[in-house]
Amino acid sequence: MAKFHAIRTIRPGFWWALAAGYGHGGRTTVDGVARNTTQSNWRLAFVMAYPIRLNQGISLSIGSGGNFGAGTDFDTISVGYQYLWGAH
Repeated sequence: MAKFHAIRTIRPGFWWALAAGYGHGGRTTVDGVARNTTQSNWRLAFVMAYPIRLNQGISLSIGSGGNFGAGTDFDTISVGYQYLWGAH
């Protein structure tokens, strides 16, 4: 397994990150019988967070992954809202 992460702060609360990973291996058994389902997979992601106010922010993440062998490829997009209680 190999992973890579890079994070860059633009200013407090505003940052972006890149991540990548690769994995190989795993075993599957069904009713005690080993199956030949070794997997190799990869993942890529980009995340960005942006402050709206001192205690609020939004984030965006975009990701993709692929499987070689068993499984399916996928793509994801998500938008998030962050709220910090107790910030002054």
